[in-house]
Amino acid sequence: MSTTVSAPLIISSYKFVEQLLAETLQVIPYCAEHENVWSPRLSTVLLEACSQLDSLWKFELNQDMPVENTQRTIVDYYQYFGRRVAGRWLVLWVDNGERIQPFEAWNSVADYSKESYQPLEWWRAYTDIKHDRYLNHSKATLKNAVNAVSALFISIAHSPACAESLAQEGFIPSPSSYDMSAKELLADYSGVSGVVAETKLFSHPIVPGTKSQPGKLFVVTKRYHSGSYRFRNWCSQNGISFY
Repeated sequence: MSTTVSAPLIISSYKFVEQLLAETLQVIPYCAEHENVWSPRLSTVLLEACSQLDSLWKFELNQDMPVENTQRTIVDYYQYFGRRVAGRWLVLWVDNGERIQPFEAWNSVADYSKESYQPLEWWRAYTDIKHDRYLNHSKATLKNAVNAVSALFISIAHSPACAESLAQEGFIPSPSSYDMSAKELLADYSGVSGVVAETKLFSHPIVPGTKSQPGKLFVVTKRYHSGSYRFRNWCSQNGISFY
């Protein structure tokens, strides 16, 4: 059995589930009043997004820590990927833009040990629906589906295995503009700020900015404004800086 994963397949699979969500949002606009609306279509979005995320993380974890005949769990992913994704956020482009932070429950833990695990509501909904889709249908809410697809996009944007395909798809700026490879550009040690991964539905700053100060995971040596006008304008309106 092959142990390699096709990055173009990961991207095309992601585009499929994002399109499903986008079509749903045309019928059920995202707002506070609609967060708990559920539908069979949202079950499909949630199951598809989370199964893709499970496969992506399983592949990455097995590449670095191969273990035969072991079932990976969300706790394993929390321990390995929690620090990478906990503080990440993106903007969902509905109305004037909605800030989504799908891994927020992991952002205030003391460490990323098994004992400190904090459950993610949308992942728990996924496992419940996977075990009994009919009994747990009401957990397929708009909020859970949006968080699941957001989590998938963030995880792909920070996956070294997907970097080149992200650039080829146009989801990130051309790495040649930075004199780097795509993998180097997306790495936390790149020394570049202002890089944004964007699709029709999402804008995700690779370095997460804050209202108190620019978000810096490393020493910034180069600054670029790669985000779309709507994203830069949204940041300005919300007092967020990361450039």
